[in-house]
Amino acid sequence: MPRISESSIERHVAKMQAALYGASVALFVERGIDDTSLGDVAEAIGLARNSLYRYVPDKDALVVQWIIAEMSPVLAHSEEILNSDLAPAVRIRTWFLDQLEAVADPSHARAVRIVNSATSLKPATRELIGQAHRSVVVALSSAIASLKPRPTDEVEQLTALVVALVNGAFKLVSEGSEATAVAERTWPAVISLLDL
Repeated sequence: MPRISESSIERHVAKMQAALYGASVALFVERGIDDTSLGDVAEAIGLARNSLYRYVPDKDALVVQWIIAEMSPVLAHSEEILNSDLAPAVRIRTWFLDQLEAVADPSHARAVRIVNSATSLKPATRELIGQAHRSVVVALSSAIASLKPRPTDEVEQLTALVVALVNGAFKLVSEGSEATAVAERTWPAVISLLDL
């Protein structure tokens, strides 16, 4: 039986999981996901690799935990904006600018870059990350639908186009373009698409 370093098993497990999470993020940032093994993570905190599985099932679980931690504040703020009582056009503009601000954050941009470059992630892991992003798309779609009456398929198409514009803006900002300049060039396309 492993040594318990806390007053209860639950606290010990929580402490070990937090240590594993911290070590894995540091290694993912330093080496990338593909070049970090669970053995590396275990070694970083002085844990035998076979003991690691008591606390985490696999490396992908640590990746999901990291990405959810990175995304949660952004997603919560996005949903708050899109579900607010502001006028629909104001909600969409505020959300749009907030998205570009998030991608300009070096920590967020680094996480996106590291995950996108990883080839070893399981499809289920990528799906979990995608689901988190899709929750914001649902709120955006609702805001677009509230602009004026439109058929459902038109709302879906407009939502997809706005998301594509935001993704393109993300790419420009992540490649070094200034977020405000990208927003000023991209927002007119959103206005045109949505007839704002």
